[in-house]
Amino acid sequence: MSRAHSRPATDLLQPRLPWTLRSMLIATVLVPLLGLVGAAWLDHRRLTVDAFEDVDRLSAVAKEHALKVLETNALVLDRLDDRIRGLTWPQIEAEGATIQREMRLLDENIAQITSLHLATPEGRVVLLSIAYPTPPLDIGSRGYFRRLTAGEQQVVFGEPVLTRLTGVASFAMARRRTSALGRFDGAVVGSILPSYFQTQ
Repeated sequence: MSRAHSRPATDLLQPRLPWTLRSMLIATVLVPLLGLVGAAWLDHRRLTVDAFEDVDRLSAVAKEHALKVLETNALVLDRLDDRIRGLTWPQIEAEGATIQREMRLLDENIAQITSLHLATPEGRVVLLSIAYPTPPLDIGSRGYFRRLTAGEQQVVFGEPVLTRLTGVASFAMARRRTSALGRFDGAVVGSILPSYFQTQ
């Protein structure tokens, strides 16, 4: 039997397509597919760039907001420090009721501050904006207070803690008080709500 007669009948009935037609058929499949892949890649790249730009923008906004919060709190501490400048601790305690009222007004006008403290060089809190008479409270062992005692001149920050009096998580922002002779003479302290460092 000849080779032609050995081929299946279906092969004899289906002529082979020219290579040009085959190329066109392949192109009709590949070109749209490649176009979709390319469009998807371009969209992915654009979305990635947009995402990084959004992160940078939000980071800049958050940083600016946090700096404003810190500046406001620092001004409150400065104002409190000015109020008691030149007074000895016995004088501060003697004027305790008046000074505490002023502290409470400062506290109430700044939403992110939960309380203000005045502490002696030993760490004993003499006045507290949220309570009078002042309950027994000692911050001498706190890390931020020890840094002030050791000579830190700038504002220092404490770790977030759950405060016993308010039951609210806050962290301390403190500035040293300096005597007329330039010695460490206690601290003015503000307890700050961490949530206010997020964009409102």
